[in-house]
Amino acid sequence: MTTELPAPLQIREIEASEFALVWPIFHAVVRAGDTYAYDPEMTFEEACGLWTRPPARCFLASRGAEAVGAYCLRPNQTGLGDHVANAGYMVAPQARGGGVASAMCAHSLDVARAAGFQAMQFNFVAASNEGAVRLWQRHGFAIACWSCTGSSEGDMRYERRLAPPLPLRAFLWRLSGHVGVATAFVLVSVAAGMAGYHHYERLGWRDAFLNAAMLLGGEGPVEAPSSPGGKVFAGLYALYSGLVFVVVVGVVLTPVLHRMLHQFHWEGQDEDA
Repeated sequence: MTTELPAPLQIREIEASEFALVWPIFHAVVRAGDTYAYDPEMTFEEACGLWTRPPARCFLASRGAEAVGAYCLRPNQTGLGDHVANAGYMVAPQARGGGVASAMCAHSLDVARAAGFQAMQFNFVAASNEGAVRLWQRHGFAIACWSCTGSSEGDMRYERRLAPPLPLRAFLWRLSGHVGVATAFVLVSVAAGMAGYHHYERLGWRDAFLNAAMLLGGEGPVEAPSSPGGKVFAGLYALYSGLVFVVVVGVVLTPVLHRMLHQFHWEGQDEDA
């Protein structure tokens, strides 16, 4: 029994006239919308111009007659920034996991050096594309910054596993958001307790606030309810108050615990790198 080995990977530069070989890969990757910021409805002509019009250079990776990947190399910026290269890579869905992206990355670094570039920078890599992040790190790239929406402040979403911990200022902003949610929950709960005591026990608003706050604080009511409805309400509100405590503590501590665990994982990843 013989095992058929895959054809060797070949990477070569192509012109606009051959971009049709790249288009099925480009179209599939961009339409997915999870790794590139390109318009999913981008046309063939737009894609071809973007990847082949100078100073951009397009390279095709193929195994035999099958196109399995492509990448584009260009200056990251014009003018004073044209000494830094930028590249974008795409792999055909059926060829993923076969080392195509790694080979193209190594090839692009060699081409960039030969072209006189002094460094390479990726401006945007989706954190959800964890395989790509790990691959670029293996080729010597480091994460310079991370953001969910272009600004880490004001975003309540948490870092993905491979993202560095938020800066302290952004973390404090996140923590303040959690504290705000917890505070709002407590205020709504106090208002509900006041309304219940006012309705069932005919207490004034100040006395209703005192009894509701004491129950939420775990101390018990100041005045024992006398009406049947008030007794039922007080019992249910006491059970609810226990849940409020658990929820509030969880909401406030979640960002703190997450930061501790994520910091530990991030430091361990740096040691393994």
